[in-house]
Amino acid sequence: MTAVQVTAARPVRRAAGSTGRESRAVPASSSVPWLPSDALRLLVCNVLGLLLVVGAWLGVGSTAQVTAQFGWLSLVVIGFLISSVGSGAWVLTGRRTVGLRLAELLESTPLTEQLLHPAVDTHEPPPAAVVAEDARTASDLLSAVPGTARYHRAGCALVRGKSVEHTDVPGHETSGRRPCELCRPDEGAAA
Repeated sequence: MTAVQVTAARPVRRAAGSTGRESRAVPASSSVPWLPSDALRLLVCNVLGLLLVVGAWLGVGSTAQVTAQFGWLSLVVIGFLISSVGSGAWVLTGRRTVGLRLAELLESTPLTEQLLHPAVDTHEPPPAAVVAEDARTASDLLSAVPGTARYHRAGCALVRGKSVEHTDVPGHETSGRRPCELCRPDEGAAA
């Protein structure tokens, strides 16, 4: 008896929310962002562009008048454009496929929604002793993760959920820290 090897086709997914005309079949477990048809399209565009450029180069070489060479120059531009469009389509196709794969991975991660839209603000409040000692409210203090070079507002996403130390702007500046470029605590302190 002979063994028959059966290979199943890889499952195909389509972009969510897209119409059939603009959707592109992407292998569900693909490790590469391009299909063989994409590589063929790239090859055809680049070979056609190269042939036009080489043909125009040979045409310019056989033409003595400068005014007659402008027609050949336009052929070079057309060849370059065809090659550029083919290469650009190759890159954009890969970028889109990677984006679809990333969206698929993010959908399958259970913590994604919690990370993107936290239900509760998890930053640590400033220690009550520091607030009482300095006679300031908690909103006057700024947070920094020990060992880092930037200080943040208490609700900044870059320090949320981390062990932080709280002090005012002069305290952070004497420690050599700079203001965060995301939450801009220096603008809030000046106002």
